[in-house]
Amino acid sequence: MLGTLIKILKVLNSETGPWQLAFGVSLGMLFGLTPLLSLHNLIVVLIALWCRVNLSLFFVSFGLFSAIAYLLDPVFHQTGYAVLNSNALLPLWTDWYNDAFLRWTRFNNTVVIGSLLIALLALLPMTLLARFGVRYYRQHWQAKLEKTPLMKWLQTTRVTEAFTRLGGSS
Repeated sequence: MLGTLIKILKVLNSETGPWQLAFGVSLGMLFGLTPLLSLHNLIVVLIALWCRVNLSLFFVSFGLFSAIAYLLDPVFHQTGYAVLNSNALLPLWTDWYNDAFLRWTRFNNTVVIGSLLIALLALLPMTLLARFGVRYYRQHWQAKLEKTPLMKWLQTTRVTEAFTRLGGSS
């Protein structure tokens, strides 16, 4: 836990751009809110690697949003059920189901389609919110936190190396 906090603080204090950090958080949210073994998650990971987002924030937000997704599964199911049973979309779903590749995406699972739709709708707001959070932290809190005794202690190389050797930063 402390190792993860150290990694997050290092990332926030680094020269990495706010958009890159924010996109890592939002892609981690997309990855975490949807069922793990879905084809679209492979695409999300490839986008994260291609865009060179910060993988530490990607995986931290994945873990956080996976826990949130567990609580939101009933909402995902209801959303997916409503979308899959929409009369206006029935021809689309029929065509997709008759395509072998699209059937492999598991779009016909209510939780998969519901969570994907909600996560995609939240992607832009989360990116903007995370960017705002990174910029706000850097402008208002970074200098103050660096002066605290705890941060000075954490910045010593021996403490950080000890956590790395003990596996605390993984």
